Amino acid sequence: MEQKKINQLNAAKTTVAYCEATASDTASNTNFAPKVAYIKGRIVLVEGYNQISDSPITGVRLNVNAIRAAAIEDVLPLASAVFAYAGSLSPVDQDLMAKAKIVKSDLETFSKEKCSTECQRLVTLASDNAANILSYGITATMITDAQTTVTLYANVINDPRAAAISKASAGEQAETILEQIMSFDLAKQLDPMANIFRFSKNVWWKSYKKSREVIDLGSTFTKLRVEAVDKDDNPLKNVNVTLHQAGVVKYTTQTDTAGKASIVKVKPGNYDIYFELGGFTLHPAAKKFTTLFY
Repeated sequence: MEQKKINQLNAAKTTVAYCEATASDTASNTNFAPKVAYIKGRIVLVEGYNQISDSPITGVRLNVNAIRAAAIEDVLPLASAVFAYAGSLSPVDQDLMAKAKIVKSDLETFSKEKCSTECQRLVTLASDNAANILSYGITATMITDAQTTVTLYANVINDPRAAAISKASAGEQAETILEQIMSFDLAKQLDPMANIFRFSKNVWWKSYKKSREVIDLGSTFTKLRVEAVDKDDNPLKNVNVTLHQAGVVKYTTQTDTAGKASIVKVKPGNYDIYFELGGFTLHPAAKKFTTLFY
């Protein structure tokens, strides 16, 4: 994904993070938080597609079953907490208990559409009873995270192209969804809702507008510094240091006589670090190896 798009994605993530951190300021608009959660789920999907597009593997298949399993695991504790709360009331709230009663095997055997619907229903039920289930170990963060996972699952099953895609189409999907987030979900839906608070919560609104700014980060890089020593703290020279991304070597260098090495202009991203000496691959987290990104 080109830098301009990455800047837009970062702006969207900043906006979502700000809205989540200040949820109490917009609580009077019951449509605001669900929209923020929806956008957050779409951002997760963009990041997933973008990761695939950067992978050297073609024909990558999104693991829909894994996403479904994650959604189920996220909502079950919520349902259990609501069920326990309903049972603790006097008299017992039988209706609420019935709504919260669910077993894992049911969710696993439902059709994908019904599973998605039920998971969303349970997240909504937990959200409606958030204050009541707090003492049962369910935090607002847990509910938000469950909403994100459930939204991601709904996105995947509702888009048949998401099941099996190539690198090229993954990049296209990421940019298409990002464009929808920026031009529709944010510009035409969340922004107008935020503008309602322009006068009643002017400080919040100004900060929201600030979070919506797309900052041009340009071509950003970082630097890696490493130091290798043996068990007696003697420098190890000629240690091969490589940075791998999705199984492909992206950067490589070698330690000097002082056991030190550096790699400059490392593009931002997730990397695996490997150290090799004399044909042996050394554990990247070994105590005697120190690394520093900055």
